[in-house]
Amino acid sequence: MDKLKLIKRFLKRNITGGVLLEAILAIGIIVIVFAGIIGVSLGGLTGTLRGEEKLAATALAQESLEATRSVRDFGWNNLTAGVHGLSDADGYWTLTDAVNTVGSYTRLITITDVDAAAKDVVVHIEWKSLSGMNNFIEMTNRFTNWLNKSWAQSLAADFQTGTRNSTLITNTDGGEITLEKRADFIDTGVYATHDFTGGGDINDIFIDGNVLYVVTTNAGDGKEFASVDISNVSNGIMTDINSLELGTQANKVLVKNGYAYIATNNSAEEVMIVRLSDFNKVNSINMPGSENARSLAIVNNTLYVTKKKSSSRELYAYGIANPEGSIGSVIGSTELGADGNDIVVSGGYAYIATNEDSKELMVVRLSDYALVKSVNLQGDHKATSVIVSGTTAYVGKDREGGGPEFYSLNVASPEGTITINGSVDFGDNENVIDLAISGNTVYAGTERESGAQDKKVAIINTLNNTLTGWVDFQDAENSKSQAIAMQGSYIYVGSTNSTETLQVVRGNESGSYSDTGTFTSAAFDTGSANTTYYSLSWAAAGTGTVKFRIRTADSQANLANAVWVGSDGTNATYYTTSGASIVTAPGASKRWIQYQAEFSGGDSATPIINDVSITYEN
Repeated sequence: MDKLKLIKRFLKRNITGGVLLEAILAIGIIVIVFAGIIGVSLGGLTGTLRGEEKLAATALAQESLEATRSVRDFGWNNLTAGVHGLSDADGYWTLTDAVNTVGSYTRLITITDVDAAAKDVVVHIEWKSLSGMNNFIEMTNRFTNWLNKSWAQSLAADFQTGTRNSTLITNTDGGEITLEKRADFIDTGVYATHDFTGGGDINDIFIDGNVLYVVTTNAGDGKEFASVDISNVSNGIMTDINSLELGTQANKVLVKNGYAYIATNNSAEEVMIVRLSDFNKVNSINMPGSENARSLAIVNNTLYVTKKKSSSRELYAYGIANPEGSIGSVIGSTELGADGNDIVVSGGYAYIATNEDSKELMVVRLSDYALVKSVNLQGDHKATSVIVSGTTAYVGKDREGGGPEFYSLNVASPEGTITINGSVDFGDNENVIDLAISGNTVYAGTERESGAQDKKVAIINTLNNTLTGWVDFQDAENSKSQAIAMQGSYIYVGSTNSTETLQVVRGNESGSYSDTGTFTSAAFDTGSANTTYYSLSWAAAGTGTVKFRIRTADSQANLANAVWVGSDGTNATYYTTSGASIVTAPGASKRWIQYQAEFSGGDSATPIINDVSITYEN
């Protein structure tokens, strides 16, 4: 009996403890479950809030991108590079100079220029979450000026509407521009001629790009200074640009930075200065004495002038930093005791061709204007022309008195020993009037002292100083050649011919390319005087360099007198990087535009232009 009670008590106690243990376990499980449920709920809530924050940030970024687009649409120039905020305080979106906040979000708009017609826009939105973490999102887009228009040339037919000077239009790959092959002038003849109004004979020729300038003897009722467009000489066409009555004989002309400097026979204005933008004489120099100015040279902002033999001096130097202002007093001068017929400045020395029998070439050191050297050439008559290339001086002289008419001199030591490398005797009483050089060839314009007086150009190989041939000119009027200039594949000769004053010889194609050439586009009408230009782009290949200028005007006719300008809006620069922003000349009208490409190459290779485009907005 006692045992039975004991067993019942044991069982009751264990049952009660088990229930308690189970209850404890159950409560633990319930706590864990509820904690999980709460944790999940709180995590879901946090995630929801975080998602909502990101969703709001994304919506703000999208709104900011569209707002920036509306700024673009309102005006392309309002889309300035930099870091900005946005504001719609005026009822439309504008960029602000500083970033701004929208609620708990910070907004940054970063704009970067790609080129004149494209900008990269990055919208950056930052915020701090409930947990204190920093968050951000970014959206990026490239905006283009959708109002832009483009004038593009890429086909052979496009380029054929332009004009060429020593360049060629080819169709190897749809249309491209290259340099012409270098010219061989042996056995060539006159390719084209041009007549100037008035009866003046050409005394000098100067070529600057696609413009040829001439000065003449006193033309009476004509003009002694004139310019001609030679951009289309490859098609045999030359067109008058402008002219000016000087009222006296003009002997020499140089063009520098938009001004022409002219040596004349006027005893009170031995040098006249003409502004080329409007062909107005804006200044002059009255040199000591009354003798004629014969020749000019310009280096940096110094003008060197030689005169006929005078009682004072024959070489003078003037500062021309301000061509339209006060020229001021003489910088330096030298007594030559002879006519200074021609001058060239090289390496700090002036080389002067004179009519002194025993000193046909004189050398002046320009640091102190001392006459440091003279050279006696064979014969007893005047030297007429001098050019210097590197350490070699080439001198042309009259036939009278015997001896060769052409000399090559080693001037590596201008104050030391000057030796004769070689000489050429032309024979037949041929006097050298003027010299021009291209590569290893010198071209000597000559005339006969008597007889038929046919004009000829002698071709001289400077590597061995030999006469390799002649360029003959048919001339029924027995006129004389007075000046010669060389550019690319063409020789320009000024003469005393009354109806064919300027005569042009085009060389035959040889195996190598010309050193330089130009291509001038046709004029393009944008249709609006309020045109805004954005970029000038081109695709180039080959070997060598190309550089561009543009000009604008209110009409096609007025483009001919407009100034060619480069990347800073002046004639002193060029566009050398494709995609550059266009800068027009100050005050220039903008409806019509034209571009000009200058090529530099030579020998076995040429640069190639495949296409050109200009973007603009009306």
